[in-house]
Amino acid sequence: MSKKARWRYVIGYLIGLALFGAIIYLGGIGSIQATLSPRLDFLLLCFAANLLLFVTSSLRWGYVINKIEGYKVCSYYNYFVFFMSGRFLGQYISRAGGDLLLRPALLNRVNGVALKKGIYATFLEKTFDLMLILILIIPAVLYLFKITPGYISLLIAITSFAALLVFSVQRSSKFLGTFKRALLWGGFALKKTPLLNRLARDKYLEKINNLDKFKLLEKKTLHYLLAMTFVRLIFVIGRLYFLVAALGLSIPLSTLLVGIPVAQLSLILALTPGALGVLEGGWYAVFAIAGIAPAERSAFLIGQRVYWFIFINLIFLMSYLIFGAKRLLLFRDVVAISAKGTDE
Repeated sequence: MSKKARWRYVIGYLIGLALFGAIIYLGGIGSIQATLSPRLDFLLLCFAANLLLFVTSSLRWGYVINKIEGYKVCSYYNYFVFFMSGRFLGQYISRAGGDLLLRPALLNRVNGVALKKGIYATFLEKTFDLMLILILIIPAVLYLFKITPGYISLLIAITSFAALLVFSVQRSSKFLGTFKRALLWGGFALKKTPLLNRLARDKYLEKINNLDKFKLLEKKTLHYLLAMTFVRLIFVIGRLYFLVAALGLSIPLSTLLVGIPVAQLSLILALTPGALGVLEGGWYAVFAIAGIAPAERSAFLIGQRVYWFIFINLIFLMSYLIFGAKRLLLFRDVVAISAKGTDE
């Protein structure tokens, strides 16, 4: 890694640590004590929800890859290992960088899938998360600012999701055509914008130059992807609920639901390594508006950062032990290649 790249990550970490440190300071010593004395039964359930969330996400990504290639490229366990590799690396660079660089690179080295197809599939898979955020963000804001009751906001979200299903049946071709144009524009923006360029370097984005050859996904496939996205949301809610229960906090489930789209948006916009400080800032704003006590806000955010870090690293190591310890050398080589590419 070049000197410039090292300084970039150091500065990013310092900014993230400063934001995270401010949240700890506002919560006081009580928030740290709550984090360090969890209920183990709920913590295990939280770990299980995280594992199921990662499994569902990797299944969705692998399903997209298979549909784009027209055949089953590899086992879904391999997809899971590649997915966890990206999530692991995303703690130390950016989450988007880990997904856009490492996942397609591993898929290319192990299974020979073209980088541009791997990147395209990753963008496409994440588009469904973005659609879900757009569905949830409006009812979340309406509820958060007490404009509508909770059940009305939930009704708006369900109606919007149903409308999306109808839209995907009738306008799937137009939707994906628009998506391809947006992807090309996004690739150009990443290549030309220095601040965003560090997420994925020209070495990878230059591969996205002609997506016309890619066949559009079928309507049935879109429905499967939307269904998996909804299941994924259930596990997201589950891991947050069990974390709150493990730490003995009194944060309502409705507030957690409101915070999900805001947190997801902060992950998309975060430029600090691992979204450190930025993710916490999004959640802190939601909790502050919802009237959650400062100590409980900080306890939740400290616990989320600490236990998510432990869970991701543990699941990553477990996946490679089952996959084959020798493959860790492949992971190391691909990371080195990706790091060299980001320095150019």
